[in-house]
Amino acid sequence: MNVSIVENDFTTWIESLNSASLDNTEVYILNLLIKNLKVISEKGTAGGSRAKYIGSLLERAPSSFDKKLELNRLSSIKDSSEKIAKRIIKLTVGPFRGFNSSEEFVFNKKHAFLYGPNGSGKSSFCEALEYSLLGSIQESNEKRIVLEEYIKNVHSNKSRIPETIGRDQSGDSLTTLCVRIVVTA
Repeated sequence: MNVSIVENDFTTWIESLNSASLDNTEVYILNLLIKNLKVISEKGTAGGSRAKYIGSLLERAPSSFDKKLELNRLSSIKDSSEKIAKRIIKLTVGPFRGFNSSEEFVFNKKHAFLYGPNGSGKSSFCEALEYSLLGSIQESNEKRIVLEEYIKNVHSNKSRIPETIGRDQSGDSLTTLCVRIVVTA
């Protein structure tokens, strides 16, 4: 994955946040991601590599947190020609990797947490979101597996491109079908 795209999207998203409403822990986690963005973005998702790395960073958390976002560490140039989604409101996925049938995920809360036992679809969910927003899946690229084969459901051998719906600054819906959009909140 191109780090400049990741930096651009991440910076746009952070700048869209109301930093005054963030608590100390949220600011700390954002600063941690900013400081380590290059390494994080280069890690794959196989075996939880990226999540384990972020977890190891969080385990070394200091007892006090900086209350100011360190945006000056990011150096990106935004592409103003892109439609900007302020918020992801829905993801429809399936058949896709671990999802045999169509599933709909609605994001109507401030935070969304993903948990479940092994084989319950957590990685498939993340890859569906990645594909619908970026048009590619890093893990497929790293393993050199043709994307059309990589996204097929293991049981039905069928696939459907995931669809993400977001809202822009004015509240209008933006639908993506394997088209990269910049997510800003």
